[in-house]
Amino acid sequence: MHDSKMNPLTQKRTCPRFSSVIMVITAAFVVGQSGCQLFDGGGPGPMFLDVEDVLFRTGSNQGAPSHNFRDVWVYADGKDLGVYEWPVSVPVLSDGTVVTMTFLAGIRNNGINSNPIQYPFIQLVERTLDFTPGENVQVIPEFEHFDEVRFVFIEDFEGNHIFQSDVDGDPSTSIQKSSVALYGLFSGRGVVSAEHPLLEIGTATVYPTAEVVGSPLYLELDYKTDVPVEIGYNGLVTNLLTKDYVVGLVPQENWNKVYIELTGAIGSSIFDGYQIIIRATHQGGGEAEIFVDNLKLIHF
Repeated sequence: MHDSKMNPLTQKRTCPRFSSVIMVITAAFVVGQSGCQLFDGGGPGPMFLDVEDVLFRTGSNQGAPSHNFRDVWVYADGKDLGVYEWPVSVPVLSDGTVVTMTFLAGIRNNGINSNPIQYPFIQLVERTLDFTPGENVQVIPEFEHFDEVRFVFIEDFEGNHIFQSDVDGDPSTSIQKSSVALYGLFSGRGVVSAEHPLLEIGTATVYPTAEVVGSPLYLELDYKTDVPVEIGYNGLVTNLLTKDYVVGLVPQENWNKVYIELTGAIGSSIFDGYQIIIRATHQGGGEAEIFVDNLKLIHF
């Protein structure tokens, strides 16, 4: 990663990452204690920063602005205020008449609630605000990618799609275009049944590993599914094939977005090339559907 993307705010954090509830309680307690001391000395109390929503804007050739930035990492004049799941009202103290607020986009790595991290491909957002003790100030951070981000692929199923490699060997199972879409007109749909219980499909292209070495590597995707779905890769070295599934997704009635880290599995591997693969298995009963959309394999 280039030095320009290593923000000094992100390098200062050495404490464990707590849940947003704990962080809110802790921040409120600290501010309450500090506030008492400030009031005792005649100083101002806190301003409250209301984060009701976050936005995401994509540029040309960056795909749909789908996101699941559940958390914001908040700094005031460079001081770490904690990690918060929005919507939230963050108490802010300052010694001056203005305060510079910094926000970083947070995800749950691999969809695991207990693993919140700053998403490395997103620029921080800064807002300089008048410091108004006792007032509630609304801010909606709008995040964007770093200019340096690169995409191995973006698959939105609006045209001929890339998931054409029949890994399971069953020609009756495949990913087909569907009008049930989160963005645009189409998504990808797979079906499993008692007669065809396994869907295992991969990208038609074997991508060179050399292009992603030394960078964070993530697969983003939107999905909803009647059955568990696994996401993984085929890694190739000369004539040897290594198959591994790194994340399992539970059934979801509504669209959900997940960020799957492949940095170590692929970016730090000895593979010459790799495919991304998707697997779903019938769980009994009638037909079960799997929908995927807005798949992006992203790196620097």
